[in-house]
Amino acid sequence: MAGLETAKWIYELQKTNPSGSDPISEGDDHIRMIKEVLKDSFPSDFDAPQIPDVSGNDSKILAVNETGTGTEWVDKYTPPEYPTLTWARIRGASKMVPIDLWTDLNISYTVPTDGTYMVLFGIQKWGYGVGELKENGVRLLKGSETRMQAYQFTAAASSSRAAWATLSSSDIVEAEEGDVFTLQGYQDNGPNISIEGGIPSYMNILRIA
Repeated sequence: MAGLETAKWIYELQKTNPSGSDPISEGDDHIRMIKEVLKDSFPSDFDAPQIPDVSGNDSKILAVNETGTGTEWVDKYTPPEYPTLTWARIRGASKMVPIDLWTDLNISYTVPTDGTYMVLFGIQKWGYGVGELKENGVRLLKGSETRMQAYQFTAAASSSRAAWATLSSSDIVEAEEGDVFTLQGYQDNGPNISIEGGIPSYMNILRIA
């Protein structure tokens, strides 16, 4: 005679109980205990099975519906396909830039596929001059379209020179396969006829979408 067992959760139920020798009068106690275990283990007010029929629902997942009143089979979530990141790091060579003339810096990037690109660009050790106000510039072009320009100005006594360590900027560009990014430089550092720029010029390009 095993006697009436006690259990609150399914794992505590003894599958060999009740034994055949237990009093019939304890049968109702066993049934009530089983009901309590089931309701505690599967609490729900749903008017539907907790675990619906899986037949014909392969590759789906079980989810609570939007109203919170039941469960339903839904298609498994498939995240969108994100583009593979494209990263390019380009460095230019030195280039002599005439005064007061936007000049190609001999640095370019051809877009490999349609997308949105973040372009960081600039030029280092960018020139010097004498006079009251000196100007240096660098700009990013997509084809013949000017996308972004950056300038530096400085005032200097006629007997001194003004020098720049870096000049840089960035832009987010929608581009198509075959588009070409280039850089141009500008200087107004008279009385110099031309100064050397691009030691080196650079573009760092990242496809973000």
